Amino acid sequence: TVIVPTFAVGRSQEILAVLSRHPKMGYQKKFPIWIDGMVKTMNDIHRSYLISDADKYRMNPQLKAGGQNIFTAGRSFFFEVARREMFHDSTDPKVMITTSGMCEGLASYYLSGCIENPRNLLMIVGYQTEGTLGRLLLEGAEQVNINGRLYRVNIQVDRANFSGHADEAQLMEAIKPNRLKTLITVHGEVKAMESFTNLVRRTVSVKRVIHAEIGKEIGLY
Repeated sequence: TVIVPTFAVGRSQEILAVLSRHPKMGYQKKFPIWIDGMVKTMNDIHRSYLISDADKYRMNPQLKAGGQNIFTAGRSFFFEVARREMFHDSTDPKVMITTSGMCEGLASYYLSGCIENPRNLLMIVGYQTEGTLGRLLLEGAEQVNINGRLYRVNIQVDRANFSGHADEAQLMEAIKPNRLKTLITVHGEVKAMESFTNLVRRTVSVKRVIHAEIGKEIGLY
């Protein structure tokens, strides 16, 4: 069993698009794909959009499996979970794509039934914030607490880079051509933001570079 915790918007559809090209993935194949959580809701939106007049998306071969829209559940590509116990009851090879992307919420439910078996795999496909279950597993925790119960971590853990964020070099490329008076870094880990603000101060002519902190007021003028 492979568990793929993923973000509902964009990332889960990207994962489905990648898996749809694998000859052994999908309906009536060696590795059936199941989805659950907000992934189902977002797929409904993608399905509706892909059958509209947006030809550039509708005709994209990466978004089809066997000539069908890959976001349509059932015989086209994947199963939507009707009863969650069914997934754990089955011992056949399978893949579960579910929210949340940091292994919290519904993803932790599916992990609880797989985490102690070394034949299973947790595939991390997104950033894991400090303190989340995903981060603990990625850093090699031997035991974790899921919903009040301790589990020994025997599951294999791997990572695939599907980052949707710009890296340091890309951020600097966006900043340098602009004559900025103030630059405020937000939405990141403290060490990473401090490192980036120091880089900007050394290399770019900006009057003020501010590392935002929770509860701190910043005057813009």
